[in-house]
Amino acid sequence: MIANAIEEYVNTEFANLMAHDHTHSVFDYDSIADAIGEDERIVSRLMLETDGGSNGIILTSPKHKPPSY
Repeated sequence: MIANAIEEYVNTEFANLMAHDHTHSVFDYDSIADAIGEDERIVSRLMLETDGGSNGIILTSPKHKPPSY
């Protein structure tokens, strides 16, 4: 249930950002936990499995073009 709440929150927030032409966003575990009313440690443990980092995840829009080097 918590994983579903995380998924719904992150997907909804990122969709809203993309609608305003954002190409990427950082979601830190503490902010996600606050938004869904869960403990940050639980959110962190669940999100680390998504290959996030120690503090959160970065989502990138399919429209985003990385710089060419």
